[in-house]
Amino acid sequence: TGFGSDTVTRADGSIVKVTKDTVVTREDAERDLNRRIGQTAGEAAADVGQEVWNALPANVRSPLVSVAYNYGSLPKSVVAGRISNR
Repeated sequence: TGFGSDTVTRADGSIVKVTKDTVVTREDAERDLNRRIGQTAGEAAADVGQEVWNALPANVRSPLVSVAYNYGSLPKSVVAGRISNR
């Protein structure tokens, strides 16, 4: 449903599980995707450390969020501190 999620984020902010009867609007799907991306970004930042995350340029943070989103988490080698703000 939506962009492959098992949830829908409604306009009122509620998050509901998808069932066989769920109907999702484009707005619901985009809202859910944005919520999940934001959640993933927060988890990635926490994994590498907020100070390191804040020092990284956007063109480094974005692919890290993409990896975390698509794989479910950042690889352990990244979390272990192999990224830097150089």
